[in-house]
Amino acid sequence: AYNDVDYCLRVLKSGLRNIYCGQVGVVHYEGRSRPRQDNPREIAAYRKRYGKETDPYYNLNLSLEDETFSIHPRCSSAATEAFVAIMVSHDLALEGAPKCMFDLVVALRDKGIVVPKVVSPKDGPLRGEYEKQGIEVAIVPFDLDLNIGSSLAGLDAAIAPLRTMMRATQASVVYANTLVTFWAIAAAHREGLPSIWNPRESFPSETYFNYLPAPVRAEAYACFGFAYKVLFVSNASRRNWARFDSAYRFEVITDSLRDEDVACWRDRHRRDAARRDLGIDEDAICLLALGTVWDHKGQMDIVKALKGLDADIVTKIRIFIVGDRPGAYSDSIKNFAAQELTDLERSCLHILPATDDPYQFLAAADVGLCCSRVDTFPRVILEYMAFDLPIITTPVFGIAEQVQPNVNAKIYEPDDIPMLRAHIRTMSTNSDERKRMATNSEPVLRCLPDFHAMVERYAQVFREARFAPVDTE
Repeated sequence: AYNDVDYCLRVLKSGLRNIYCGQVGVVHYEGRSRPRQDNPREIAAYRKRYGKETDPYYNLNLSLEDETFSIHPRCSSAATEAFVAIMVSHDLALEGAPKCMFDLVVALRDKGIVVPKVVSPKDGPLRGEYEKQGIEVAIVPFDLDLNIGSSLAGLDAAIAPLRTMMRATQASVVYANTLVTFWAIAAAHREGLPSIWNPRESFPSETYFNYLPAPVRAEAYACFGFAYKVLFVSNASRRNWARFDSAYRFEVITDSLRDEDVACWRDRHRRDAARRDLGIDEDAICLLALGTVWDHKGQMDIVKALKGLDADIVTKIRIFIVGDRPGAYSDSIKNFAAQELTDLERSCLHILPATDDPYQFLAAADVGLCCSRVDTFPRVILEYMAFDLPIITTPVFGIAEQVQPNVNAKIYEPDDIPMLRAHIRTMSTNSDERKRMATNSEPVLRCLPDFHAMVERYAQVFREARFAPVDTE
């Protein structure tokens, strides 16, 4: 993969020059004979060797996200010293989006890009993690009266405390994590501050803000034009919201995991000890579904697939669904298991609440499960790959950009229970296939931009935003 580009870059490094002849037509016969799918190890090797290279001949105002050379306007990056940035999260729970923001905030602080002030309307365990890092956290309640009719007075009243904090801290930039925090973008706009919006949702764009009254809903959609940049974490999610990109503000920066964190997780939890602590027999096959139990995550598929699975397979597998929380969807899963599964089938199913330390389960697992209906670029898929797990997943939105079908992942469509059951059967009985896909998972992860590349791109956007003009009309 990329062998032609690798050759040209080597030519340049040797002191020679590449000459491009646009009139020449070249037939690449190897491209006809070799497999269509690149070896992930070659892509990973290319990224490792050239990941920090910059093409000096490419116009910075053109996009690097595809081959269409689309417009990618940016402000001059004049910021050289750290500046105060209000970093807004919808909550401080130990789950995907807030954890990704935590990693980003710490990294930008450590690089000397921002002096972060974290704001959330809800308290949670991540507050303590921020404070361990010496990062200030403020709980600023956001109480939007959803019965304000045709007036924006309720929104203005709800964002008043945040606007006061922006002035008191002399903030230069406001960052808002997820679409839920549209109100932070609105507050920044009213204060004349540049903002960066980081949507992580892929729900239907035309109806997403229907929970808001009409005038506030219109303001939420207007926030796409208020922000200096709107940074999505997958191309699929960006396409989902593309109709609101009126000024070429949308970009994609995919999430990543810190290598040192992965090494720490794996050192802290050895496979043998983790399986022993969880009561998993040495020869059992452990399938793990990690993530909040709710309808958009689709864990019901797993329980339905378990029904009618061959008895000899049921006796050798253990299924852990970790992330349970009280609610109607959790109740429906448990009721189905109680009423539809046999005693043998129920004996291999374990539905457990969310944990502050999911890495014990990752270390013990043999296969990672993801049944999402809507998921932009789930962190759990990255964690599965970091722990060398073969994956069974739906291909919704950004998941299709994370995994490689039949290389490190088996794919099934949501609600296709027979296909999911077939994949569970294969992963439970075919050890060679399971090991082949397991050895491919880490190289596939390395095909994606790494944490350093992610932080560098965010840092560039923050530097640019520092001096971006704000149209408050």
